[in-house]
Amino acid sequence: MSLKNQKKNKRKEVFNLKKKDFNLQSYYFALFSANINKFLSHIKKSNYKELFFETIYCQHCSALEQNSKEYLKNSKIINNTKFKIINGEISENIIFATFHLGSYRTIISYLYECGFKVALIIDD
Repeated sequence: MSLKNQKKNKRKEVFNLKKKDFNLQSYYFALFSANINKFLSHIKKSNYKELFFETIYCQHCSALEQNSKEYLKNSKIINNTKFKIINGEISENIIFATFHLGSYRTIISYLYECGFKVALIIDD
C-alpha cells in the first residue's frame, strides 16, 4: 500500500474514533488542552478536539514517513535562521527542538540521509 493510502486510512481511523475510544484518550486530551490553553491561548476551546485529532494524526504519519525514502527525498527544510545547511555541512552546531509539534523522527531521518552526524537528546 502506498504511503499516501496509508496516511488516508490513518486519517479516517483517527478522526472517526468511537466515543468509548476517545474516552480512553481523555487524559492525553486534558494535557493537550491545558497546554494549548496556556501557550496558544488565542485558539478557541471549541477547536481543541479537532486540533487534538490533527496532532494525533501527524504523530501517526511521522511514524509512516520516517521509513519512506521517497518521502524524505521530497521533504524540504525551511530554514529561517542564520545557520547555513548545505550538503551535510553546517556553519556551527545546531539543536533542533520540535516541542512535540514536529516529528523528531522525520527530522533525524532527513538529516541523516543528507549526510549529517546526528544525535537524539532525551531526558532519560
